[in-house]
Amino acid sequence: MPAVPHWYASLAQVKRQLRISDTTDDEVLKTTISNVSRQIDQFCERHFFPIVAVKYFETDEYNELCMPGEDLLAVTTLEVDQDDDGTYEESWASNTYFLEPRNASTEYPPRPYWEIEIPTRNTNYFPVAGEYPIKITGLWGYYNQLTATTTVHTSINSSATSIALHNASTLLEVGQTILIDSEQVFITVISGINVTVTRACNGTTGASHAVDAVVSTYTYPVIGEAATHQAVLAYRQTTNPYGTVGVGEVLTEPRVMTAAGLHPFVRGMIAPFKRIRYEGV
Repeated sequence: MPAVPHWYASLAQVKRQLRISDTTDDEVLKTTISNVSRQIDQFCERHFFPIVAVKYFETDEYNELCMPGEDLLAVTTLEVDQDDDGTYEESWASNTYFLEPRNASTEYPPRPYWEIEIPTRNTNYFPVAGEYPIKITGLWGYYNQLTATTTVHTSINSSATSIALHNASTLLEVGQTILIDSEQVFITVISGINVTVTRACNGTTGASHAVDAVVSTYTYPVIGEAATHQAVLAYRQTTNPYGTVGVGEVLTEPRVMTAAGLHPFVRGMIAPFKRIRYEGV
């Protein structure tokens, strides 16, 4: 799994569900949310946040590349090595291939792509010989859902870890990942308009950002709700060391569950997102 910080629920979301207003257990909650996010990734055998990366592939079809173990969101460049010399001499224009399933991004929740198809009208073809002759630079992950949230207050250089964003304390939350231009940034502290961040996350590059550049936040349909629910249960377990959570139906006997691992309700929520493994994949 890629190195992160990347959470599927913010600190404030979990505290609202727990009805906690003080900061006494903030560090415990932060660790809990981070751990829960990675538990969800591991259960589903995929990650739901987008990363920029280069990946290499082989295929035995001239007009089709299947990637059942990958989640592709967007292609930046697609290059091929036709003569197996280690040089990717062809770079294909985006109108020479289709990403499949064709309607994946318009569904709700949206899905990633897992196949690239060359139309019959095109003269390009995938090499079927050689060692990893297909090179794709792109955005990988299950979701790339963004909501424009605020703007940059004061210009930002390429390395500053304290940045100023308009109305940050009311519009943003600790634990969110935001996108400024093409750079992903993780929020660790908010004080007024001042935000302490981890820069250049998930394969993106630290860059300068101008005043009033749009700041967007990432969201994770269903997965975010599941992460919030699991984080609440995991935190409550710290004050219920024997696993007692709630009471029986008639309020006379305790209902006992162990909070280790994902709760059955959470597993049910995210089960449709679990990667289907095929033989040999």
